[in-house]
Amino acid sequence: MPSKLSLKVAREKIKRLDSLVEASQLLNSSLDLKKILGVLVDLATKHLDAERGTIYLIDRERKELWAEVLQKESIEIRLPLGKGIAGYVGKTGKTVNLRNAYKDRRFFKGIDRQSGYTTKTMLCTPMRNASNRIIGVFQILNKRSGYFN
Repeated sequence: MPSKLSLKVAREKIKRLDSLVEASQLLNSSLDLKKILGVLVDLATKHLDAERGTIYLIDRERKELWAEVLQKESIEIRLPLGKGIAGYVGKTGKTVNLRNAYKDRRFFKGIDRQSGYTTKTMLCTPMRNASNRIIGVFQILNKRSGYFN
């Protein structure tokens, strides 16, 4: 007879697989980049139990990250590569997991001021293409309970 722990682990794995199937179906249903990025952010925030997320794309010509955040209105964010946590991740390719964003010296408070949002916890990871080149940064903010792991 399986233990409660092994059943819980199995259910989590099934939940993850269901998410991958859902993401695959949604991504295959559109060629609209904004829609695809929105679907990815929605799925990630839902399954990581977070308040919101942002996908930054690298603009190599301008040497910056670019994102459009949809709230009540659309807000465009541009950051030089290397600035803020997302800029750091975009430049170095290293994942950053913060329990308290405001305690990290790399954190750029200007985006919170611009958007009116308060960042607490953050998980930020590079997005890479098939050639392993960094093409963007995936940032998830404010886990609803505890910290990202």
